[in-house]
Amino acid sequence: MVAGLGKAVGSQGGVVACSHTMRTWLWNRARSFVFSTAPSPLLCRVALAQVRAARAADAARAQLGQRAAELRASLLARGLPALPGGRGPIVPVVLGSNERALRAMAELRNCGILVQAIRPPTVPVGGARLRLTAHADWPDDAVPRIVEALEAACGS
Repeated sequence: MVAGLGKAVGSQGGVVACSHTMRTWLWNRARSFVFSTAPSPLLCRVALAQVRAARAADAARAQLGQRAAELRASLLARGLPALPGGRGPIVPVVLGSNERALRAMAELRNCGILVQAIRPPTVPVGGARLRLTAHADWPDDAVPRIVEALEAACGS
């Protein structure tokens, strides 16, 4: 099993959980491994603590799912161009042009809402978008406030 420890648990690097035989084979045959450095003992402790915290965060995961679903539903109800079909906490809002995405990002930041404009080559030409990320710890009024500000920013 291979697992990332960066975005997944807020640490750094990754881990390969395998048999002793596989470990030895990887150690001697995986060319990219030759240039990697083992994490420090402190980083290992931090990663382990983060993995344990993530495993125990069922309530926060459920709350995050609810906030993301609420955000998507609110965007769709207002006719904002959220990509359909997503279920995770990242909610893309496709605005088309780079200029429109950058302008909306700046307007939202002026309202205290942090979003990222994603532009080509990361997305197709004409597919510039805002990347909204739902959070489990948002207050109850966060989604309506974000959607209202987004509607104003996208309409300009």
